[in-house]
Amino acid sequence: MTPPHSTIITPLLHHQKTGLAFLCNQEIPNGQSAHQPWAISPPGSTFNARNIITNTVVSSFELLLTNTPLGGLLVDDMVLGTTIKAIALIGTSKERLITNPHCSTPTMIIFPPCLITNWQSEISKHAQAGALQAKIYHGPTCHSLSKANILKCDIIITSYNTITQEFKQYHTSTSFIFKINWHCIILDEAQ
Repeated sequence: MTPPHSTIITPLLHHQKTGLAFLCNQEIPNGQSAHQPWAISPPGSTFNARNIITNTVVSSFELLLTNTPLGGLLVDDMVLGTTIKAIALIGTSKERLITNPHCSTPTMIIFPPCLITNWQSEISKHAQAGALQAKIYHGPTCHSLSKANILKCDIIITSYNTITQEFKQYHTSTSFIFKINWHCIILDEAQ
């Protein structure tokens, strides 16, 4: 899968396109995708479906679980471009969400505080200028962003420390970060 050129400028390698296709498929309700690797078995077979790629057979219940988008884990080695896949997913999702006004578009990226500048530079490096609006929700900037401003963004960059502090204020009127219906939450370096 190739991300839209209107948002992503860096060409993806084959394994990155495969990872992007997997992640996009996880966002589609009922697993309806051209990338589904399942072949339904003919009546009378001893199994209900066969995975075309792995040749694994499953029951109908297992197939139901397989076709239910529950999010995805992208666990790659550091040198395989996991960050660009995440940025490509956000750009691809943004293009799809434009046609659906009922969807919330912001994606929250949570990571250790030392990676804030890394994510900012990676977004600038791989996304078209101005195509993905990213804001930092960390430190003193936390309370300068309103919920309305966050909802206008494509990406909110924050840290595990900030989310921990916000969770402590969850039931107060000052904390709204947990009251936003995020399109996607990306946990980087979640160990």
